[in-house]
Amino acid sequence: MPAISASPRIAPKRRPGRRLAAAPVDGQVGSVDAPSDTIRIRTRGLTKRYGDLVAVDHLDLDVHAGQIYGLLGQNGAGKTTTILMLLGLTEPTEGQARVVGLDPSRGPLEVKRRVGYMPDSVGFYGDFTGRHNLRYTARLNRIERSEAETTIVEVWSRSG
Repeated sequence: MPAISASPRIAPKRRPGRRLAAAPVDGQVGSVDAPSDTIRIRTRGLTKRYGDLVAVDHLDLDVHAGQIYGLLGQNGAGKTTTILMLLGLTEPTEGQARVVGLDPSRGPLEVKRRVGYMPDSVGFYGDFTGRHNLRYTARLNRIERSEAETTIVEVWSRSG
């Protein structure tokens, strides 16, 4: 996997042999010597520990503009944890990440404004209305109430 500057080492959560693999979906691999202005995602030594459990272990990864990557691995390999760190939804224990030139730990809202992410389970509350779920999510993300309300009304009017 030449687009990955070092082989990712993702520690198993439950059983030995679980590793995360990152590879271009289309089979094209970018040069590791490509100019840094084409790098959209870069990690160096990205690590996440939960107590004694190492979920992601020193991941080095470069994804260049125009490339499509898939994170592949068994349950517990660290795929979701890696994505959460790239989005600034959880902080790495060590190492660093840059997404479109931004540090997700220091500017998670800026990263989220530029990156789309669709989890397999969104986690909306069934007792809330659609608007209430959006307001709640905006509040959790520290988006000002007036900005959130304006966006909700705008999007809601386009969807109907």
